[in-house]
Amino acid sequence: MRDIVVVSSVVLAPVCEEILYRGAMLRPLHDSLARRGRAGLGAVIGITVSTLFFAIPHLAEDTINVMSIAYLLTGAGLGLVYVLTGSLTAAMLGHSLQSMVAFGQVLIFGCPIWVYLGSQLVRVMLPRR
Repeated sequence: MRDIVVVSSVVLAPVCEEILYRGAMLRPLHDSLARRGRAGLGAVIGITVSTLFFAIPHLAEDTINVMSIAYLLTGAGLGLVYVLTGSLTAAMLGHSLQSMVAFGQVLIFGCPIWVYLGSQLVRVMLPRR
């Protein structure tokens, strides 16, 4: 049972959440304003909106506490990764690595191997221009 929870949290959730929060929320907001010459504003608004929507379902309580701040920072960080790279894959990998750390599975899953493989995947998907 524990394995299912870990796989769901480390693989499935990052993929689904990045498609939803960064792909379906952040991207349209950013791209719409970028087409009008306001890419910076689009990035700020897109990251802010996607961060809030990312944090809300993760919060168990109605109060602001350390965990709510952690989810807000995580959402903003993943939004920034997406804006800077333009890659949902990079955001998914970052989210997956963060989830591994949160579940204490870094050593079990071989974090250095994942980081290396993730960087190679991003390199292939985002060739130098």
